[in-house]
Amino acid sequence: MGPHTLAVALLLFATRTDSAIQTSEEIPGKGVILDPKSGKLTLTCNHTDEPSSKIINWLKDGRPLPEGSKYEINDDKNTLVITEAGYDDAGNYTCVFSTENATIVVQTNVSIEVSEISKNQVEGDPLTLSCKAFGVPTPVVTWFKDDEPLNISDPRISLEPLNNVSDAKLVIQNLNFDDRAQYTCVASNGISNETMTVLVRVKDKLAAL
Repeated sequence: MGPHTLAVALLLFATRTDSAIQTSEEIPGKGVILDPKSGKLTLTCNHTDEPSSKIINWLKDGRPLPEGSKYEINDDKNTLVITEAGYDDAGNYTCVFSTENATIVVQTNVSIEVSEISKNQVEGDPLTLSCKAFGVPTPVVTWFKDDEPLNISDPRISLEPLNNVSDAKLVIQNLNFDDRAQYTCVASNGISNETMTVLVRVKDKLAAL
């Protein structure tokens, strides 16, 4: 992602099989927001009924952690540290004790990589606008023209997937002057939403010669 990438945060929710296991939430059940600019994600589980109890294993999505130096396990503090945490690190993390376990669901807010804020087009040319949205769960994208829902029944208009996000690419064929407008994409994943707006100008094709 480029230098204009909007800030994102990692959102942690925890579900547990027993209230005796305390996770790294500030408020139980309310989740924790971390700034990925900090460069790491720290998950913690402690057994309050048996303070000396240690975590036997950490799992991600029900499987052993992938091999790699980005995972740091501290047995003394019952913590898992993931360095340079990003979207690929979202998932279900389970801390396994000898008799029970707890699962921390890691999700992310939505971000949009902003690459342009305006476009100058020529009448009759095609227009392509890309809403480079990221997030876990996968964002849902909706397009607006001058703050009104985009009329996708127009046969010149099509929506295509981009980076596994449905409808994230807007294509308009054979531009005309009525297509001059502000186009906004709204990306939402149930955790948060972000917007991107591009001003589109359309020149007369004869004037462009």
